Amino acid sequence: MTPGYSERIQPLPGTTDRRNAFVTTVRTMNPWAELPASPPFILPDDRPRVLEYQTRSRPENRLAVGCLPEPWVGNPITATVIVLQLNPGYTPSDDDPLHARSDYQALVRASLLHQPLDYPFHYLDPRFANSGGAKWCRRTNRWALEQLGDQVVAARLAHLEWFPYRSTKAGRLPRLASQAYSIDLLREALKRDAVVIATRRIADWEAEVPELVDYPRRLGTASQQQVALSPGNLTRGGSKTPEAFRMFIEALTAPVASGVVPASWPEHRARSGPGRGRGGP
Repeated sequence: MTPGYSERIQPLPGTTDRRNAFVTTVRTMNPWAELPASPPFILPDDRPRVLEYQTRSRPENRLAVGCLPEPWVGNPITATVIVLQLNPGYTPSDDDPLHARSDYQALVRASLLHQPLDYPFHYLDPRFANSGGAKWCRRTNRWALEQLGDQVVAARLAHLEWFPYRSTKAGRLPRLASQAYSIDLLREALKRDAVVIATRRIADWEAEVPELVDYPRRLGTASQQQVALSPGNLTRGGSKTPEAFRMFIEALTAPVASGVVPASWPEHRARSGPGRGRGGP
């Protein structure tokens, strides 16, 4: 086993059969292990640029650092489908009460460390079915959920955010050190032949991961505003085609991947300082 990693073998969610187990390899250098225990929830390496952004932003663009960041939903090291997004949204009346719940905080922190969950895509966890995030995810994934059920989708789907902190509207978001880890998670997903659905901030994802441009298992959506993963909205090669939805469903019925957390976090932290990247001011 690679030095600096710890390996766990876990049965698939909803089963106790270790013969169908997947291997989760967790790197001790995951930057999200450094997330503070109390608000503001800002990683130490992100803090200077986040605070600078807060001082110059309009109220609707400011980051909701009283809520836990969610750089991903789902387990991106084992997911068979990765959806590339911009950043998590923020609705105070919905997100503030949700993030005040101790069970939700515990779940998000477990997800940040790639720990096994009954519902890795945690917005499908029945405990949070009334949250705005859960309703949005059920609406955009309605077609897959109807065909495959909650636990199958929750075990294989992950959203990967370009920017990890919540906001009501996305302004001119700065480039942060922690983004390097998410970028490496995408690189690892390509290596294991995951289906990748590019929906938001596509040029930035492509600039950081050039192999995404011609990736054969890449899909898109006809509308970047309405990101429903439906037969009528999924595209392949820029065109609507039934093949796109078939590829999506087939990936969601594939065995859960054996995931390896990228090894290059320390290297990226050193070279991803202020001013680097298309997302910065």
